[in-house]
Amino acid sequence: MEKYKELFEQAKYVLDEDTKRFTRIDTKASIYLSVLTLFFGILLFAYQWSIENFIQLDSWIDYTGIVILILLLIIIALAWYFSFKVLKTHELKRMPINDEMIEFFNNNTLINIYYALSKEIKNAYLYNRQISDKKGEFIAKSYKFTILSFFVVIVLLILISVKAYLNTRMAL
Repeated sequence: MEKYKELFEQAKYVLDEDTKRFTRIDTKASIYLSVLTLFFGILLFAYQWSIENFIQLDSWIDYTGIVILILLLIIIALAWYFSFKVLKTHELKRMPINDEMIEFFNNNTLINIYYALSKEIKNAYLYNRQISDKKGEFIAKSYKFTILSFFVVIVLLILISVKAYLNTRMAL
């Protein structure tokens, strides 16, 4: 009987750890959305500034700025998309606590209960793992696009600084 109790405890532990993983992935997606919102604010500032400064389209900097703005918008949109895919509501399998379960406990020996629950937990774990693996793929994609957007924001800010510097030199 001890081996079935140990099997049950191990199965329960694995399911609990996978549920924690599921939660950690959701937390990361929320953080990425916060960062992306900040980048979107920078994008709006850059867009407003570019309307005033790049709209002349009289140099390679102007064309590059417009291209980078469009690229940044696409990258942020993709990162947001994958972050929201992570946060999509998913129904995880859990152990039911209902009259049927109570009746099962009343009608079976402890060894049978441990074994049956272990099998049920294994099935829940396999189902839940598929969901969390898919969420893991989405969070990895979101991370890549978030990092890429960070670098594109840096390039855009450098380009804006160069354009501002050139504008002040021309004004002199």
